[in-house]
Amino acid sequence: MDKTRAKVYFSATTEEYFDTNIITEELKVSPTSTWQVGDTIPNKPLKRKETSWEFSTEYEETFDINEQLKKVSVILEGKEKILKDLKRTHDLDYMFMIVIIMENGETPTTYLEKNFIKFLAKIDANVDVDLYANPYEDDMEEWLNT
Repeated sequence: MDKTRAKVYFSATTEEYFDTNIITEELKVSPTSTWQVGDTIPNKPLKRKETSWEFSTEYEETFDINEQLKKVSVILEGKEKILKDLKRTHDLDYMFMIVIIMENGETPTTYLEKNFIKFLAKIDANVDVDLYANPYEDDMEEWLNT
């Protein structure tokens, strides 16, 4: 039986060309993925509309999304000044994305802890939650990797 899974990622984006190595060097964190505005989106006839630097978890079975949020936020905690400076200097937008793939109607606990909310406010970041009731059972592995 498949279990509900979640993935969390932090992204720094801008609509302009931007050397994402600057974020890597300043934060001393290797990104999970990066791309530049104008890059072709793999397996699609589309081009990226923004430059992005991302750090993420893998999809993991979970009963509480805070487990995944902590895995990402702990990497960034203590670096709020650097993040604010990067945001201001390079016109970056910050987002924490929570992606939940629901199986058998089971959803994980989905709330934000106070410390995380304070962290979001310090770096002026948004949160987005995507919840999917797994309609792609035949193509799940391919879908997870997009």
